[in-house]
Amino acid sequence: MKSLRFLVLSGIAAAGLLVFVQSCGTLAGPPASVQLGPDTSGTGVMVVWTPPAENTPDKYRVYFAPLTETTFQLIAETTATSIIHDPHDTTGTYVVAAVFGDREYRSEKKLTTIPVFGDTVAVAELDASGNSGYGWNRVGGAGRTCSMLSLSSTSVADFYITDHKPGSGSLPYAIASPNKGPSDPAGPLVPPSDDWRINWFTDPLSSEHRALPPVTETNYFDYTELTGPVPVVIGCATEDNYFGLVKITKVDAGVGEVRLVSWFQLVPGLRLMMHRAD
Repeated sequence: MKSLRFLVLSGIAAAGLLVFVQSCGTLAGPPASVQLGPDTSGTGVMVVWTPPAENTPDKYRVYFAPLTETTFQLIAETTATSIIHDPHDTTGTYVVAAVFGDREYRSEKKLTTIPVFGDTVAVAELDASGNSGYGWNRVGGAGRTCSMLSLSSTSVADFYITDHKPGSGSLPYAIASPNKGPSDPAGPLVPPSDDWRINWFTDPLSSEHRALPPVTETNYFDYTELTGPVPVVIGCATEDNYFGLVKITKVDAGVGEVRLVSWFQLVPGLRLMMHRAD
């Protein structure tokens, strides 16, 4: 009986210690469900999170590592569960910490606004041989070419290349919204469907690192001609509220193709495009 009584007393003591630890606030952990989103301007970053499951912290700290740096800088201290950060067109990586007394517990997940780079690919003019469509994956941000001659591309294509004429030898080429494909003057090549995306494009931009302009009728169009010397940089706004950047590095009407690289912003609604040198 002595042994049993010892075990019971030990259990009571452990329970009492657990209550004591909780009441002292020493049970701690990092914030949960950290997410990034745009503010109403589309160039500020809203960082939101939920409290740790273990306890309520004294406060939170939000850190930011700009694109070209590896060191995280403290940008905010708050007792709320969200902040809005103005990065002044800079992209980078965020981490949130919960502070308990003199200790902090950082979220394991680091979230970034740095756009995803898509390396050089050849995209054919609509009448030429090869894939004339191009689109970005909404999960990982990867860019890839696709055929505009197949209805399977309606959920993939974000733009296609065309000269708006039969054949592929006429300049200037243009970057065009997929929904224009079925009525393109190049001919009845693209199968009609209401599922083709309706996307929009800027005129050629003077900088590939500034935030893209807001979406208005004077800033974005359903196609943009690739005029002027290469490289030509074009911003893209998609119908599902994503933004991309396309840099045309070569236009070859003899072969019937362009070569391009791209960047895709995985935070919906955010127009920041600053990226590393490609």
